[in-house]
Amino acid sequence: MNHWLQCYAFDVISMITYSRRMGFLDHGEDIGDIMMAIDSDMTYATKVGLYPSFHPYLFFLRNYAISKKEVGRAYVINFTRNMITQHQANPKVEPDESSDEEGGEGAVDFLTKLLKKHSNDPEVFTSYHVLATCGANMIAGSDTTSITLSAILYYLLKNTSAYQRLRDEVDSTGKELTFAQAQNLPYLQAVIKEALRLHPATGLPLERVVPSGGATIAGVFFPKGCIVGINTWV
Repeated sequence: MNHWLQCYAFDVISMITYSRRMGFLDHGEDIGDIMMAIDSDMTYATKVGLYPSFHPYLFFLRNYAISKKEVGRAYVINFTRNMITQHQANPKVEPDESSDEEGGEGAVDFLTKLLKKHSNDPEVFTSYHVLATCGANMIAGSDTTSITLSAILYYLLKNTSAYQRLRDEVDSTGKELTFAQAQNLPYLQAVIKEALRLHPATGLPLERVVPSGGATIAGVFFPKGCIVGINTWV
């Protein structure tokens, strides 16, 4: 199920980003070896994170070794460039913001919004920012989404009473749910948040800047301007 949920996540994020699926669900395969590349990146990060002084050299050698292959991140970047080229050749008309709320036919994809932002202020929001944001959506967004979906399913199957209660709540609506309606289902939201608590998809700290006057956290005073955060696994 983890594999299929990852295929699903990639195609959904691709739709949100470009209004086009990459085709993971059509084939059930790792398109462009993207999944493999993400796993490889994470393996590299966990090792070199312990010895950061090696990173500038190892990263250069690693990138050089795969630079001639259109796989993984290179595949995503090339796919993004093609989407940008197609969009510029046939630009979409951005509808009113009200039509974008439910993700329906009038929903605007990320690429359309990013290119509009670039057009309004190209010096501040450059073409690189457009490319980098779309790439980050695909790599980071898809992987964390599939991990979270897998965690939700795993813990529900281990707790059959919670699984049945969730099914009863969803079935009681008697229809397909919109995003807004799903947000108003209290048990569904509780299930999602509990899965995120038990198995966060990232171990990065959620950083915050201490405001004017400083702050006392867990008995320790932090002056204004300090960056504080806590690892989500903690």
